[in-house]
Amino acid sequence: MIDNRTWMEQLLAPLVFLRINFGGRVAVAYLIPLVLAVGCGLLFWCYPEANVTDDRGLFDVSASLLSMLVGFFAAGLGVALTVNSTSLDSTPNHNPPRLDGEGISWRRFLTYSMAHLVLVSLAAYVLALVVLVSRPSSVRWVAALGGIYTGMLAHILGVTLLALFLLSDIVPGLRQPRQRKRAKKRAQEKRPP
Repeated sequence: MIDNRTWMEQLLAPLVFLRINFGGRVAVAYLIPLVLAVGCGLLFWCYPEANVTDDRGLFDVSASLLSMLVGFFAAGLGVALTVNSTSLDSTPNHNPPRLDGEGISWRRFLTYSMAHLVLVSLAAYVLALVVLVSRPSSVRWVAALGGIYTGMLAHILGVTLLALFLLSDIVPGLRQPRQRKRAKKRAQEKRPP
């Protein structure tokens, strides 16, 4: 028999990302999405003729993008789990991401962020499908759902950019072209004219 609490904790484990303290967390995870959600909700309220729930509207266009992003994030989760990298396994010396007061490795941080992105993207996709099927006609519902959805998309975008930056900056295989350019530039500067 399955223990419901354990099952629920496992299902919601990707939300652990929201408990991780890192530089810019409040802006990336909360502030920017909240401002965009409220702003877009008010915009949809004031301009009910905005194409939000119709064909080729906000929900319709972004739902197809979200269906692709879920696979992308799942692949990113696979990369974070399987890449053999000492820099990915290290905990940063300066201002490391912290979970429950302890510094965590870049691998754990990326794993939590990618799992979180999969969960939030699936939730946003399901919300988009529900809205597309139900086609709410009330301006209040359209404004509320459009605002929430826009906030979710902003959250997904912010965390995605953060994770991509970390993946490209920390995984050595992705960083080498920049290092080669810098080394080449330094060699040219040292060479006498």
